[in-house]
Amino acid sequence: MLPAALLAHRLDLQNAPWLQSTAQARIVIWNSTAEEALKSPLLGIGANMTYVQGPEMASSPTPDPRDSNSRHLSRHAHNVFLQTWLELGLVGAMLLTMLGLSIVNAIKTLDRSHQPYAYATFASAAVIASASYGMWQTWFMAMFAYCVVLLALGCSVSPGNGCQHV
Repeated sequence: MLPAALLAHRLDLQNAPWLQSTAQARIVIWNSTAEEALKSPLLGIGANMTYVQGPEMASSPTPDPRDSNSRHLSRHAHNVFLQTWLELGLVGAMLLTMLGLSIVNAIKTLDRSHQPYAYATFASAAVIASASYGMWQTWFMAMFAYCVVLLALGCSVSPGNGCQHV
C-alpha cells in the first residue's frame, strides 16, 4: 500500500476531475501518511500517534499552494494498512500481514460450502479497512468482530453447518 499511495499522488490523482472530492482528499492523506511512514519505517511512530500528530501536521502550511486538496497527515489515516506502517512500522505491517494470512488459512478449514462467504467477508472487511477511518476507534474494531459474528451466525443456520470454529 505504501508504494501505491505515493504513486497515486505522483500521478496527480488528487486533482483528477473524475474522482469525487472525498477520494481526492484520501489520496492526499494517504500520500502524507506514506511519506511520514518512510521517516521511521522499521518501528513506526507509536500506536495511536496519528491521532496526536495528525492535527499538529494539519495546522502547518500547505506544501503545494497549487494543489487545492493539499494538506498534511490527518487525524485518521483512512487506511488501516498505511496507518499500521506509520504507527507500528515494518514490524507492525508484518504482523498485520501474518494475521491476514492466518485468517485466509483458517477459512480453508471451513466447510467448502461456507468458504465463499468467508472469503467475501474477509475481502469486504479488507476493502473497508483500506479506505475508511482510523484503526484504533473502538466502534471500527467492533465492526470487524461483528463481521465474524454474522458470518458464524449465517453459517450455523445454513445447510452444511461447517462454521462451528469461526
